[in-house]
Amino acid sequence: MFLKDFGMNFLSYRPLSNCSCGAIHQLAEFHEIDRVMDFLQGLNDSYSNVHSDILLIDPLPPVARVYYLLLQEELHRSLELDLVGMLSQHSANINDDSLVT
Repeated sequence: MFLKDFGMNFLSYRPLSNCSCGAIHQLAEFHEIDRVMDFLQGLNDSYSNVHSDILLIDPLPPVARVYYLLLQEELHRSLELDLVGMLSQHSANINDDSLVT
């Protein structure tokens, strides 16, 4: 699974150091936005709809939330494929049964 492999990479980002001036919070927000954008740019075209939906969220969610949303999408797709496979198999069984009778 592409996303699980990519997830291991985004977890390796280094956190920002603390400072006493208070500007670290704004810098951390910029850093997080950059991480989200890097993450989204690394996706293949099959995730373009989810990519667009995430960019419409205001404020942009943190990278961990984006990763979770993409995992949900991947799970949804795999469930759809399983359902299509089950329906195809069921249809084939019905056709086979009708040929026997």
